[in-house]
Amino acid sequence: MMLKLGICGVIAFLGELFDYQIKLVLIMFSMMAIDFVTGTIAGAKTVGLSSKIARKGAISKLAYFAVVGAAALCDASLSILANNIGDAFSWPIVCTPLACGWYIITDAISILENATIMGAPVPGWMQKLLKITKDKFDDVTEGGAGENG
Repeated sequence: MMLKLGICGVIAFLGELFDYQIKLVLIMFSMMAIDFVTGTIAGAKTVGLSSKIARKGAISKLAYFAVVGAAALCDASLSILANNIGDAFSWPIVCTPLACGWYIITDAISILENATIMGAPVPGWMQKLLKITKDKFDDVTEGGAGENG
């Protein structure tokens, strides 16, 4: 009971602190969980269950939070600096939503791949849309076309 209360308190605090960003983090967490479950089922169907592969996947998912946490801290730090510098500098909160968005799209693509392995038909338009979206995120976040216009 105390653990649940503590988790709810942390989520409420973060929600108040980061507003919409916490929604993105919760969506990302949901996508991670769905991807982990579907990946486990797809893996069991193709190569069998492997604790080594599952551990690697779980560690990878935990690393998502490290990256998003670092992005949030960068946004917070730059925002504080911008507020203290005045009109000379402004920092929109961009690192956190971009990191979350990239992971959400990446997991969505993985879920579709897992669903296909599990035997579910996946609409081609959905696969294309997610690939285009991921490519756009890559362009923006890796200095591709998004940086040059």
